[in-house]
Amino acid sequence: MRRFALLSALLCCAVGAGAQTPLERRITVHVRDVALRDALDRVAVLGGFRMAYSGDNLPLDRRVTVWRDQSAVRDILDDLLRGYAVTPVVVTGDQVVLTPRVA
Repeated sequence: MRRFALLSALLCCAVGAGAQTPLERRITVHVRDVALRDALDRVAVLGGFRMAYSGDNLPLDRRVTVWRDQSAVRDILDDLLRGYAVTPVVVTGDQVVLTPRVA
């Protein structure tokens, strides 16, 4: 009985942790003077999701610095994308698309 209770508790924790969207995940990212493209790719790798974006909407060669500890992916992307008319949208459990904002 005791093993069953422990197993049930572990399964509940695992299911709850998996319910977090990619934008809610907390990551630590430290990059200095890298292309925006590289910073976005690093955030996706650290967050454990795929990200799609277009160079038509973003200056992907622009140099950026990101130094964040245990921050939500959404907050990091907000900083990186500030001033650009795109917004991150979760389209599946493991994919985020940077889509143009509708005016």
